[in-house]
Amino acid sequence: MRMMAWVLAAAALGGCTSTREMTAPGYRLPPSVAIALPRADVEVGRISIGGVAQADAERTARARAEIARAVSVYLRHDRVSAAPDTPRLAEYEALHRTVATAIALHKYGEVPLPTKHGRFDWTLGPGVRSVIGAGDHALFLTVRSYESDDGRKAMAVAGAIGCVVGLCLLPGGGEHLAYASLVELKSGDIVWFNVMTGGVGDPATPAGADALVARLLGTMRGPK
Repeated sequence: MRMMAWVLAAAALGGCTSTREMTAPGYRLPPSVAIALPRADVEVGRISIGGVAQADAERTARARAEIARAVSVYLRHDRVSAAPDTPRLAEYEALHRTVATAIALHKYGEVPLPTKHGRFDWTLGPGVRSVIGAGDHALFLTVRSYESDDGRKAMAVAGAIGCVVGLCLLPGGGEHLAYASLVELKSGDIVWFNVMTGGVGDPATPAGADALVARLLGTMRGPK
């Protein structure tokens, strides 16, 4: 179910590399705030020829570390600190994943909610403050980056050749989806949200993580 949710969200948002952000009405992030950074929810791996996503534990761990480093560098003018990794925080990370997927599907996709029409009022609830601890805001990140394996790529090439003779079989390539949610800890409300589809490099490498973070957080303080 968890895997299916992000696949549906990626499909609803389209395959090209793009970002789509939303901000709570009237909100603007003040300069130099204290931002707590929970451990990024990251999965990196490959999609088999049969379309099965398989996470790579080693690459996932590298990507998580590189993304945390890249965020700290990108937000160097703010006071960024790691949130304590506790079982209760894991519950809120799962809640964020559910809420972020709902935002992507219902605000950007083709499944609008009548009760959310023209509004951006999503929340993790005020209890998140007691879990995160110190800080003005918390920045939750979810990243899914799956490349096609060699067999799937070869099948795509064969399918493209088949199109020449009228028989097309073009399996999808990789799947790349990332969410960022800035949560105001006083209220638990999500005050800024961005979703990125499409890959910008391997997040398990410094260059790939830097590119992902710059693209994902580029509008957090509004237009530059």
